[in-house]
Amino acid sequence: MTGTARPDWLAVLQEQALALESAAASTHLSTPVPDCPGWDVADLLGHVGAVHRMVVAWTSSGRRAGGWARPPSGDELAWYGDGWRSLLAHLTATGAGTRVPTWGTADDTAGFWYRRMAHETAVHSLDMHRAAGREQGWSVPDAFATDGVDEALRLFLAGRLGTAAGDGSLVQVRVPGRWWAVALHASVVEVGEPEPGPFADLVPDAVVRGPAPQVYRWVWGRDAQISESGDPAAVRSLRAALTRATQ
Repeated sequence: MTGTARPDWLAVLQEQALALESAAASTHLSTPVPDCPGWDVADLLGHVGAVHRMVVAWTSSGRRAGGWARPPSGDELAWYGDGWRSLLAHLTATGAGTRVPTWGTADDTAGFWYRRMAHETAVHSLDMHRAAGREQGWSVPDAFATDGVDEALRLFLAGRLGTAAGDGSLVQVRVPGRWWAVALHASVVEVGEPEPGPFADLVPDAVVRGPAPQVYRWVWGRDAQISESGDPAAVRSLRAALTRATQ
């Protein structure tokens, strides 16, 4: 988050959780979710509700449970609503600087979960809005979307991908006011923000750019209005690596 103000993750978590709930209430539980193949609205509510409960249990007990909670059939919406409210209350009471277990190697504070749960919920709120035919009603602040691009590139792509199997092609990912240089090498992922610095004038092999909320959607594999230039193979390779890293 170089040179940027931290978003109010808990405020966005609450906003997006409520928006997801509202969108789900406007459609049938059996409605397919376009961006989650094989899932319907009930499945999506169950997934997000289970993730929220997992975080509460893990950060409360210090040990991650071996399985996932499951909602009562037909009562998924109420179960989801209880879960996100419990999560928000728990994180608020915990405090961002409190040491808790996480899967982030660079952050073992509750702030990790503030950020992660805000983005987890926001992306799936988009999924629910699309399932309900209410996509135009979904939005996130630009600063939050920019932070989400950073999270996807650094935490997921650089931190979780494993073997990159790339050729070193350099792709710039750009939103207004901020950009990242990303290269997939044979066994490592290179992610940096080279400006200002000696690498700012590097000529990329490809560039992906757009408004922050659209690039946010793109890094998470959702339909997005972005522009691409340069080597299309480099962009495809990055997009495929992001898919593997965020699964």
